[in-house]
Amino acid sequence: MVNVTLRAALAPVRRWSSPLMGFLRRLSLQYRIAAGVVLGLVVLFSLFGFLAVRTINQSKDVALEERLALSEATAHTVDGLIANAIDQLEGAGRLSALDPDDPEESQIGMVYHVLGTFETIVRLDNDGRVLWLVPASSQPAWLSSIRPLLPQVAAQGSTQAVQLTTSDIEHPPVALIVSPIRDGGLGPGYLVGDVQLSNKDIELTRLGGTKPGETEIELVDAQGNIILHSAGQPYKADEHADILAPLVARREAGILIHDPPEGKKHVLAYYPLESVGGGVVVEQTADQALAVPNSMRRTMLYFGFGSLLVVSIAAWLHARGVVRPIRELTNASSRIAGGALDTPIVPRRDDEVGELARSFESMRVKLKAHLEERQRWEQELEGKVRERTQEVNWLLGKVISAQEEERKRVARELHDDTAQALATMLVGIQTADDALLESPTEAKAALARLKPQATRALEEMRKMILELRPSDLDDLGLVSAIRSYAESSLEPAGVAVSCKVSGKEKRLPGPLETALFRMAQEAINNVARHAEAKNAQLHLRFAKRRFVIDAEDDGKGFDVQEVVTSTDETRGLGLLGMKERAALFGGSVDVESGPGHGTRVHIEMPVEDGEDTGTASR
Repeated sequence: MVNVTLRAALAPVRRWSSPLMGFLRRLSLQYRIAAGVVLGLVVLFSLFGFLAVRTINQSKDVALEERLALSEATAHTVDGLIANAIDQLEGAGRLSALDPDDPEESQIGMVYHVLGTFETIVRLDNDGRVLWLVPASSQPAWLSSIRPLLPQVAAQGSTQAVQLTTSDIEHPPVALIVSPIRDGGLGPGYLVGDVQLSNKDIELTRLGGTKPGETEIELVDAQGNIILHSAGQPYKADEHADILAPLVARREAGILIHDPPEGKKHVLAYYPLESVGGGVVVEQTADQALAVPNSMRRTMLYFGFGSLLVVSIAAWLHARGVVRPIRELTNASSRIAGGALDTPIVPRRDDEVGELARSFESMRVKLKAHLEERQRWEQELEGKVRERTQEVNWLLGKVISAQEEERKRVARELHDDTAQALATMLVGIQTADDALLESPTEAKAALARLKPQATRALEEMRKMILELRPSDLDDLGLVSAIRSYAESSLEPAGVAVSCKVSGKEKRLPGPLETALFRMAQEAINNVARHAEAKNAQLHLRFAKRRFVIDAEDDGKGFDVQEVVTSTDETRGLGLLGMKERAALFGGSVDVESGPGHGTRVHIEMPVEDGEDTGTASR
């Protein structure tokens, strides 16, 4: 019964296939070969189409994954910036323990100027009252919003990254770093710093292009509000907040394709931030994001069907010649799909098959060039990191050498002058003590001889204290401190010194005055110790938004280039220290000298409007 039913079902097929087989038998061998080639080409093109569709789908997945990878990389960069800011603020809280005599505001100010991560650093006490700010400007808008969060941070007992929203303030920063201070150099309280993706005109984290059609990158908070936008549209609710809400709530990454009723379909890639709420959104139109897969699909349709039509017409002449290149292209597409991009695709024909081969070769070359370019960028980045590391290590070595040289100098002066004088006084006191009962007159004479020695030791000690930290710098200001130091250092050395002040004298910020005094001190010491000069002139100028020191002498001079390029680690440390201090504040130091032509040191520093002292130009 089953066989009968099967034969009945196959009967129509037999009736249809019998005339076809008879027709093929009547065809010539050439047409039969052409028909076989055509049928074979149909099979091959079907396989090619399957591989091409698979490649297109893989390319589409890769394109979507690249957007997700971009959002992930940007999120990791932001998280890294916040983590680095946390480390910096925690380190700043312990910094003043290194030098208890230096005010904590000065130390934190140096951290602020050197690192440049924070827009503002605020010092609060345990009750949330402001002790000082760096920079010392008006209080930031977020200050009132952070105070209610201090008890929570204190309960946690560790540094916290806090994210404000537009409901707290109109323009919230990327994150606020709140660091409780329990011990160390600073007193109890908090250090609070706001983190932006750019600071002091320095772009710390790049969010992408802003031209129309480029990829748009947004940084959103936990409520879906845009904190920063690559096209400069911050502080508003993201138009895709409802779509992204599930991913934001679950703090998980994802890719979405949004097809609005009006407008173009676009791709959204979201990756959450680990340090704070919200995350990074990468948005691009589907036409641009999937341009390569769409182009490949069109290429497959146009060239595939066109090649099939042309080869079908010419199959009876080129049956064997057509099969071979099609197979080569199929293998090449498989290699490309598998990631093997080193083997070139060589077009062997000038027809549509050859054009298809050239398209695949162009695709292979572009993909390979893209991978090589990425590898080159990675190598360049690694090289720059190594260079910066070497520069930092070199500068650190120089600073340590300078510190050790200064310690040697102080120790040598204490040993050669003060210690010798004290030892001599001790012997004289013992002599007077021995002679006090037997010969009071001799004891009195011995004590009289000790008085000049004590006076000289006191003067040497005062001179050393003046070099370490002149009281005039804090009490009377920069000009008085430089003038007093120049007179006390140069006149005993036989150098006639004159000090001229131009402009309206005013007090400068404390760290800047200290840096300027140290640079002037180094220039004066060089004149006293090395120049062998008869005359020296100091010209201090208070100009608009800058302060200038010109120090000149008529001494023997020196070869500046020879000192700068010297391999002796002990040479040029003073000049290097002056240049480094100036660079910290955005200033410059220029030295002009030559053997037998004296020396001129020009120091120029940018300054803000300071407090007038009322001193007229002199």
